[in-house]
Amino acid sequence: MCLDYTLYSVALGKAGQAEERLRRLVEAEPLMVFYRLHLVFIFLEMGRFAEAERECRTILELDQNSYYGWAFLGLALLARGETDEARRCCEKGYSMAKYSSAAGTLAGLLARTGDYNRAVELLSKLGPPETYGVPMAWCLFHLHQEDAERAAEWMEKSIDQRDPGAVFWLRLHAKGAICSSPRWPALAKRMNLPESAR
Repeated sequence: MCLDYTLYSVALGKAGQAEERLRRLVEAEPLMVFYRLHLVFIFLEMGRFAEAERECRTILELDQNSYYGWAFLGLALLARGETDEARRCCEKGYSMAKYSSAAGTLAGLLARTGDYNRAVELLSKLGPPETYGVPMAWCLFHLHQEDAERAAEWMEKSIDQRDPGAVFWLRLHAKGAICSSPRWPALAKRMNLPESAR
């Protein structure tokens, strides 16, 4: 099973079906972090944050240097209201892999916890909006500021770049925000998703 299958299943509201297949893969190869990360994504999408946290901690026992392990743990903790600890985990993940999406998420958490100057500093290092991945970083930043309209604007630019992370981050962060925006029908159409895929 590849990430594309997981994203596609989740986008169409078939997370449970994807979970069954992923669990079988994890049982067959329990040391394969790649499969476990997909399972965490499913848990996050379904709002099962305690399970996501436990799986992330297993991943980090297997590989302390897993960027996604730290990033997903941060998302699970954030969803449970543990903002300071979520920021710490996202800081750890960002230090390992300075992806633009990691910068956007971390900048959003920094701004939420009062460190706006550092947030601006991170965002200023991203480069011009035309740079691949930069729109998604800004989308995530605005989502963490609870500015759904600005986030939707940047999501549209991310789709223009054909960034596969658009579906991923949309499901984890934006379905309660962007999907309720007047922009949603057009965004869904551009991603070849049914409008009902919220």
